[in-house]
Amino acid sequence: MDSLRLPSSIKPVHYDISITPEMDAQPEPFFAGTECISLRISEPTKTIVLHALELELTNVHVTIPAPDGPLSIAATLTLDKPIVTLTFPDELPVNGTADMKPIAGAPDVLLHLDFRGEFRTSELCGFYRSTYSLPDGTVKSLGVTQFEPTDARRAFPCFDEPSFKATFTLSLVVPAWPSGEDPQRIVHAVSNMPVQSTDTHPTTPGKTIVRFGRTPIMSTYLLAWVCGDLVRLEGQTESGTVVSVMATPKWDIEKQAHFALDVATKCIPFFEKLFDIRYPLPKMDLLAIPDFSAGAMENFGAVTYRETRLLIDEDSSAAIKQATCRTVCHEISHMWFGNLVTMEWWTYLWLNEGFARWAEYLATDYVYPEWHVWDSFVSDVSEAALALDSLESSHAIEVPVKNPAEINEIFDNISYSKGGSVIRMLASTMGHDVFVEGVREYLKAHLYSNATSENLWVALSAAAQRHNVSLNVSEFMAPWIRQMGCPLLTVYDADRPQKQPQPQPSEAQQAAAASTQESTNTTSTAT
Repeated sequence: MDSLRLPSSIKPVHYDISITPEMDAQPEPFFAGTECISLRISEPTKTIVLHALELELTNVHVTIPAPDGPLSIAATLTLDKPIVTLTFPDELPVNGTADMKPIAGAPDVLLHLDFRGEFRTSELCGFYRSTYSLPDGTVKSLGVTQFEPTDARRAFPCFDEPSFKATFTLSLVVPAWPSGEDPQRIVHAVSNMPVQSTDTHPTTPGKTIVRFGRTPIMSTYLLAWVCGDLVRLEGQTESGTVVSVMATPKWDIEKQAHFALDVATKCIPFFEKLFDIRYPLPKMDLLAIPDFSAGAMENFGAVTYRETRLLIDEDSSAAIKQATCRTVCHEISHMWFGNLVTMEWWTYLWLNEGFARWAEYLATDYVYPEWHVWDSFVSDVSEAALALDSLESSHAIEVPVKNPAEINEIFDNISYSKGGSVIRMLASTMGHDVFVEGVREYLKAHLYSNATSENLWVALSAAAQRHNVSLNVSEFMAPWIRQMGCPLLTVYDADRPQKQPQPQPSEAQQAAAASTQESTNTTSTAT
């Protein structure tokens, strides 16, 4: 096992987290939190290994049921960023099987931690503070999270790998808001699930505790929360899912959110029918964030966007509308392909992003068929992939990732555009209906779990076999995803004699030749 990966013998089952953001604190804004993690342990151990980065941890202990009341055992902490090892004086009880099923009658093991961190300002990741100005010049703050790929550990201690899926309940302690506000229009705290309750803080005047519902089973990088002043425009899908577009009060939400809202309410039912799986959450929020590094992020039920990717005027150009529509469809497709079924490890990132790049065109073509977006797929997507893939610095679609520091390097046009292009090629080769049948089988087989490329190929091959399509998908796709570059196809006119094509020198060979020529020129001049 790679030392940078967490042990698989301890698994989180549920996180109960409370966060108190102090965005206006002096001299430095900070946040404080408490959490309780329900653990499943399959082997005897005295240690728990998890992630925490730039957090101060205190009051770390486990509780275990006992006849005379819960037994509390304090831990000794060893920090090796971003890994935290908690050591206990005695072995913790085993309460899970080798395949992490619960053992009947075994005790619950609860890990308790208090933590504190500073809001990030130099990097837009973890739990950070975004700022914006109102028309009168007033500067306001918004607390925002961005956890993909490995920054949940900057906001709360966790098992921050895609395969350590769990459920989450979250509470945010935020400033109390004025009475009489319209909750359908003005929002102060958002997370993946709807608000379950709001209560006045029992000991801190001027504070409100906002509790959110329990999430589905999901990876840590998909958890999200936003706190601050937001205005909302709300709609509903044909199946009853509440869809909201939210932004800071500087925006005219009534005018600039309608387009994105309309796209979202149409593409959710489209994907429900395409995948034959209902969207599992009761709501979908699309949040425009003033300071945001990515184009958008597919947090389950609370998708965050760069403002310019979500809020547009009705008279915006066709190009801007198409870009917004594709972005909304891309992120919503992740709710199924990425969130319900998640890559087992970052090696398979392209499964998320390549598929979503293909799906965004499929959904956009459904919402706006008059745009004929497939006509521009090759020029906009495939050629972008070819441009990067022609460089010696390129990489295969599927590359082994051992160190989490390598993950950001593969968020590029190879994973997105080349991945989307080979998915489109495979769908065309198999036939759209057969391909979709295989995708449905794959999703249903791995619902709320993790998967690899091979799991997808198995499901697609089974669908192909049922429809007498002679194709071993695994063998067919292996060179496309595991080799860098694309095949060279040379076409000859049979009626004309042709010179054999000469192989083109690589970039390294060209550089070496140029260096040799420069050296020769320098020597000649000196002579």
